[in-house]
Amino acid sequence: MKKLLLFLCFLFIRQAIYPVYFKHLGMSDGLSQVSVMSIYQDQLGRMWFGTREGVSIYDGERMRVYKGWENLDPESSINVLLGHECDHLVGNRQGDIFFRACDSLVRYDIREEKFYVVGSYKAKTVTSSDGDVWTGYENMICRYDDKGDSLQLCIKENIPDISCLQIAKKKIWIGTYEGLYVIEEGKKVRCLIDGPEFYRLFESSTGEIWAGCRTGGLYRITPDEKITWYSDTNPAPYHVESSQIRGFAEDRFGNIWFGTFMGLHKYNPYTDQFTVYQRDHLPGSLSHSSVFSVFIDAQETIWVGTYYGGVNYFNPEREIFAHYTDNPLRKECLNYSFVGHLAEDKDGNIWICTEGGGLNFMDRKTRTFKYFTAGHPNSVLQNNLKSIAYDEKRHRLYIGTHHGGLSRYDIKTGLFHNYLNDYEEGDMKPDGIIFHTMIHNDRLYVSAMNGTFVMDLDTDKFKWLCRNAQSFTIDKEENIWILIGTSLIRMELANPDNQKNYALPRYGIQFEPKRIITTHDGNIYCVVLGGGLYRYDKQADSFIHYSQGSGHLLSNYCYNVAETNSGELLVTSDKGVTFLNPSNGKARFATLGANLPITSIADGCGILVCRNNELFVGGNDGLTSFYQEDLDKKEKNYSLYFSELYIHNKRIYPGAVSGDILKEAFPFSESIHLNHGQNNLIINFATTNYIDIQKNNEYQYKLIGFDKDWVSSSSSSIYYTNLDPGKYTLQVREKNLSQHLMNRREISLDIRIAQPWYNTGWAWALYVLTTFTITYLTVRTVNARRKLALSLQKEREEKERNEELNQAKLRFFTNISHEFRTPLTLIISQIDMLFQSSSLPPTLYNRIIKISKNANRMRNMISELLEFRKLEQNYVSLHVCEQNLIPFLKDIYLSYCELSVQQTITFNFNTEEDDILLWFDSNQLQKVFYNLLSNAFKYTKPGGVVELYISSNDNDVKIKVIDTGIGLSAEDVSHIFDRFYQAENGKQLSNSNPGTGLGLALSKNIVNLHHGDITVQSQLGYGTIFTITLLKGRSHFENDKSTILLESVEEPVIKGESLPDSISPEEYEEINNAFPDLKSGSYKVLIVEDNEELLQILNTLFIPFYQVILARNGQEGLQMANEEKPDLVVSDVMMPLMSGMEMCMKIKNNIDLCHIPVVLLTALDSVEYNIEGLQQGADDYISKPFHAKVLLMRCNNLIRNRLLLKSRLTKQVDFDVQLLASTSLDQELLNHLVEVVDKSMGEPDFDVNVLARELNMGRSSFFTKIKNLTGMTPSEFIQNQRIKRAATLLRERPDMLVSEISDQLGFVSTVYFSRCFKAKFGISPAQFRKKDS
Repeated sequence: MKKLLLFLCFLFIRQAIYPVYFKHLGMSDGLSQVSVMSIYQDQLGRMWFGTREGVSIYDGERMRVYKGWENLDPESSINVLLGHECDHLVGNRQGDIFFRACDSLVRYDIREEKFYVVGSYKAKTVTSSDGDVWTGYENMICRYDDKGDSLQLCIKENIPDISCLQIAKKKIWIGTYEGLYVIEEGKKVRCLIDGPEFYRLFESSTGEIWAGCRTGGLYRITPDEKITWYSDTNPAPYHVESSQIRGFAEDRFGNIWFGTFMGLHKYNPYTDQFTVYQRDHLPGSLSHSSVFSVFIDAQETIWVGTYYGGVNYFNPEREIFAHYTDNPLRKECLNYSFVGHLAEDKDGNIWICTEGGGLNFMDRKTRTFKYFTAGHPNSVLQNNLKSIAYDEKRHRLYIGTHHGGLSRYDIKTGLFHNYLNDYEEGDMKPDGIIFHTMIHNDRLYVSAMNGTFVMDLDTDKFKWLCRNAQSFTIDKEENIWILIGTSLIRMELANPDNQKNYALPRYGIQFEPKRIITTHDGNIYCVVLGGGLYRYDKQADSFIHYSQGSGHLLSNYCYNVAETNSGELLVTSDKGVTFLNPSNGKARFATLGANLPITSIADGCGILVCRNNELFVGGNDGLTSFYQEDLDKKEKNYSLYFSELYIHNKRIYPGAVSGDILKEAFPFSESIHLNHGQNNLIINFATTNYIDIQKNNEYQYKLIGFDKDWVSSSSSSIYYTNLDPGKYTLQVREKNLSQHLMNRREISLDIRIAQPWYNTGWAWALYVLTTFTITYLTVRTVNARRKLALSLQKEREEKERNEELNQAKLRFFTNISHEFRTPLTLIISQIDMLFQSSSLPPTLYNRIIKISKNANRMRNMISELLEFRKLEQNYVSLHVCEQNLIPFLKDIYLSYCELSVQQTITFNFNTEEDDILLWFDSNQLQKVFYNLLSNAFKYTKPGGVVELYISSNDNDVKIKVIDTGIGLSAEDVSHIFDRFYQAENGKQLSNSNPGTGLGLALSKNIVNLHHGDITVQSQLGYGTIFTITLLKGRSHFENDKSTILLESVEEPVIKGESLPDSISPEEYEEINNAFPDLKSGSYKVLIVEDNEELLQILNTLFIPFYQVILARNGQEGLQMANEEKPDLVVSDVMMPLMSGMEMCMKIKNNIDLCHIPVVLLTALDSVEYNIEGLQQGADDYISKPFHAKVLLMRCNNLIRNRLLLKSRLTKQVDFDVQLLASTSLDQELLNHLVEVVDKSMGEPDFDVNVLARELNMGRSSFFTKIKNLTGMTPSEFIQNQRIKRAATLLRERPDMLVSEISDQLGFVSTVYFSRCFKAKFGISPAQFRKKDS
């Protein structure tokens, strides 16, 4: 009775007639190895594949491989070496997985995600029955004890070694290497089949035992032990393709599936027939014919493990698609991959247009193909077919080709007629390019390149209808709708002049439509590439839009549209197929590659709806067919689950290995608790659905507490980074895309991220307490510091007042000092002049000496004050070089020896070394030692001792100035280096010769500039020791911007501060002898000075040698210079009306005056003022008080140098005239002068007037300028240039005669030329040439 019911069910359920289409999983999908020996599905729905190299677990998205040597994760749960063949995969009632590896039973704890080796017994085979796991090895049968996690020995019989087991209700079937044995309850073991080696045993739902032998065929044993044997040598119906039998499985229809060496076999118990599936070259076939394992999962998907082809799987109930690929050598295939438009004839057969393979015919009954290609007399003219229409009344096909015109095929006679052969130029017929064909009311409508035509099917006569159309359709009202570009034209067939043009862009359709159809209810639809689907609403005269954004289409890039028999629209696009119900707006989708076997659809691919509801869809890679009602089959149940958790990109395992984040495996966890640092999460989820047609690749997820809206994704991985502490709930659901998605699956996970310790309640309590304590202590401290700050502020204000007072005092003294310099210069100059008189009485001479001494002392004090001020303002730069310190200090020592004798003070000089090389500025450092020694002698009483002591080590040098003077108190020592500070005992001692209080402050500044140190040790009544420490080497100066490093010692220069000495009559005579060319009164000097006394002193100084012209300001001086044209100008800088700088600049910029030397005198003795004066063109710059002799010598040198240059011009042949120019104006004038003379000297009429005109100067001013500049008149200069040129030609051109040179250079005669030449060189031209040669 049970068998009869199953048979009736089998008849009721229509079996698929399509060939089985297998999907494949290989090593490229992550499989550990291609030999799949065993397959199992765990309670989560994951598929386990036991291979010859470990175990692979597949969740539909990811493949996880367990190999012992590939386990690189130190936190992995792998604790068993998995490297050999893993087979006999089974499970127990707890959900744990068992398999055999290396003849041991291995258990995988699904909740702990760990592997364990079970017991001490080996295992040759493993099986399960009612949740119990059994093993067999040699002659023993064991059962797994889950409480003790061990194997318990149940049976031990005297039988051959066990190879396989099958536990039935009342029997235990034992396959051995030498036969099949059975043990019945309460009975002894007995041999049922003796001899062959049995490989696998299987019990069907009807109680039959299927026993597969390794090479001995297949045994079928009924419950009453009737045996049927199948082998590859038996005839039908006992024939199988191979006698090597492997794994078994049974589907819900009772079909037995088993693997063999020659393919996958299916036994139909109702027809008692075998079906074999083997590897061939068609897509969707087995990847390898040697099948070892077969398993049917919860969705009735059949999984097949092959020996060299990995995993193959298919679902016989849900694999509704038949796919036809191209292979012209096989009758089951198309001859070309690209499938265009299709047509069904009255016999139900399909005629297929291809884009290169001509016309294909498919027999629906046999599913075989026949081809009609170009090149045959009875065929189409071109293989590129664009459209097809079937005339059911005449059983004919009308085929449109590209460049082959319109063809007709008579199916009855098998004859083709090509209308292009009848075409003549000028005929009103379709040309070679056909776009679209359609039969309506016994007429054929054809759109071609040269227009749209209608043909009478009886007479084959064409009539031109309108211009060419890409696509057209005819509605119920006998209107033809024609698509031309972006225009849609509606034309009445009975009256073609009655038409309406719809400019689609005005209706919001910007892209070009591809196809237009009329549905049974009379609606007009068109698909637009990039624009989706549009329906024309006649009443509103508008178009209703269906798009991907509105949820009606899979994509907006649509290619074709057709109406199914149920009234739905079938729309193809670049992503797949859409089934749209226009009445309710509901849509269903089938995506390319995932649901549909074809992977690509393009413009031009056809679709066909057959009368029996079978649908054909053409693509770039073949043709797919299916029945529409199969899409509506009830879906197979499946579920979603969370599969893996990653934190900071590290996978989390259950237990302590990952910090006890998971108590059990992640798929079984409803919530996770994390600390605040574990906030970067990757959560993977998976589905137990392995059926492509109902597989949904779009999901939505939302983290409640973080996300506001659902997030869509096609990935099964979810990423969240830097999550804040708090409570979250992650929800994941399927996006409603699939046409089979009746109940949308949804899962959720609670996530709690703990607050960091510093954000807990206890932490905040501690923060409050700490804040209160800190506030209290802060207030207390602030109050204490406020009191202290008030006292410090008073002290600081007092100090600032003292500093301001010192600065004011210093500024006052500095300014006064500048004013004192000029009168001091007058005093000292007058004293020097008095010293020049030889008639002074002795009494008066002594008094003048005292005046001179005090004036010099006053000058020294002013210089000291100015020097200190410059140091304070960082105006002083050190010029350091490496020198021997000992001779330097020895010179200073010697200069005080005479003083020591006068004061009866012992002065000692002691040094540990004779030579000490040190980098220092001798000019600045001597001020320090002069100051220290001066103080030492000043405050040491007669009979005392002053000592200069020098010592050194590897790093520094120490110079001590030691005296046995009056000493200093401790208070004086602390202030001794302060400005203007003088010790009280020192004031009393130096009343007659008081100081400024700046000497030691100046000394300390100079030592500091040398990166050294100065200290003092003193005791009242015992004396004082000043110690100066200077560093060796030069490294401490290298980064000092205020220091200039010199390679050698600078030559001594005359300082502005030096006292001017008196010039005696003997010195005047000495100057006269030094400058014999300077005849008294032959040259003019212009002296410009606003101080009348100084002006008269300068007059007295210069009048023995020069004609002196006096001026009292710059403006008067400039006027006198223009009038008198002096040979020298000596001027002060600071003057009223016009400064000396301005006057100098104007002189140097005047072409008539710029040759005159200018000497500037100033009291501003700084490098900056010296540079500024020289930049304005000054020839020399002398500071006040000046040395009278030096000033006079410098001025004489300027005059003498110019005389020497002028003399060389007249005597030296190759003298460069540019040397006479001291300014750019003179240089330009001389350049132009020489250029004009050299150019025109050969012209007889060339004279001074011509030369003055060429230089744009008046004759008198030109004469004066040239005379002052060169020492010659213009005529003499011209003559000199001619003579110099003649000498050059005599030397360089021996081929020229003297007369030729004379004529060329413009001399009146050769005799005159010879006389002039001899006057200059002392010899005749001929003698000059002979001497030179």
